[in-house]
Amino acid sequence: MKHFIFFVLAVGMFFSCGKQNFWNLKKLGEVGSVSVNNNNLASISISADFIQDGHDDIKRIGFVWSDINALPTLADNFSENIIVENKINLSVNWTVNTQLYVRSYIENSIGVYYSEPKKINWIGDASNLPSVLTINPNQFSFFELTINGNILSDGDLPISEQGFCYSQTSASPTIANTIIVNTNGSASFSEFLSNLNENTTYYLRAYAKNLQGISYGNVATITTKNYYNVGETGPQEGIVFFSKTDTLGGWNFLEAAATDISSALPWAFNANSISTSYGLGLGKDNTNNIVQQFGTSNPNYAALAANNYSSVIGSNWYLPARDELMKMREVLYLNGMGNFSVDASYWSSSQDPNFNTNAWTVKMSTGIANPSTYGKITLFRIRPIRRF
Repeated sequence: MKHFIFFVLAVGMFFSCGKQNFWNLKKLGEVGSVSVNNNNLASISISADFIQDGHDDIKRIGFVWSDINALPTLADNFSENIIVENKINLSVNWTVNTQLYVRSYIENSIGVYYSEPKKINWIGDASNLPSVLTINPNQFSFFELTINGNILSDGDLPISEQGFCYSQTSASPTIANTIIVNTNGSASFSEFLSNLNENTTYYLRAYAKNLQGISYGNVATITTKNYYNVGETGPQEGIVFFSKTDTLGGWNFLEAAATDISSALPWAFNANSISTSYGLGLGKDNTNNIVQQFGTSNPNYAALAANNYSSVIGSNWYLPARDELMKMREVLYLNGMGNFSVDASYWSSSQDPNFNTNAWTVKMSTGIANPSTYGKITLFRIRPIRRF
């Protein structure tokens, strides 16, 4: 009897131990396939069933996804989620405009289990592209310009980037060419482009990006202005002796005629006082005032001769102000340019404010410029200039 009881106890213990080892056998966990709960232009919402943990502690559980890898893993994008009512849930923002490959996963000490992949297509199409307008550039000069753009429609998607692209060679520039990104986030936007080349044609257009892709505005074609350096031949065959990039006064350059007017002339034939100035670019106004005062019927005089001077290809010349004459001497005469008469004095259009009978002259010499005033009836040489 004792042997029988011992046998029964032994068999029971054997089966009891065997049952405990069987149920505690660890294995991979398991999750269900991915289900799409919502798919809109901005994001997708997905879920999957939690099936079992493989008799082990769960290290992590969630989803993996990729836009290029049809079998995404934890090496791609992944999330770590919690189990709620035997499900895991996730919302993913669309960052590409094609598709996503998604799998659910569960990881324990044995390894990682992945569900079958699910391909989810984005629901947008070409109608969701932005629409953008290029507005013709303004305020452009020799080396810079301001260009404007306007986003007419965002395609019902947030604009992720906007700006301008431009090229000297491509008549249809893209972001593969030179770009300048605008960061103000406004539908109407502008950018200042600098370090451009002078006298160069540029093709420019606005662009805007959203989730669907990139759109370009119409192409604007502009040619920057020709910048004349000192010493260059001007547009009317003279020689440039002053350059500036600003447009104060409505001009950028001063051009001296290539030669003197043939004969020396008086400044005027009477001592009438006339309002005149000295500075660069002001000889034009001086000349207008002088001619208005003395008229065109008197014998020829300096301001009238300069006003009537015409080059081979143009007019709008005038008698230089005193400072313009001094600049001509400094830049041209002292550097052997301009064909000036050696040691000759030239009339300016600037009256001496202290003596109505006198006006300023500048003597071309290798020494001091020696600006002086002389009686208006004195005969001196005349070199017309023009501003442009």
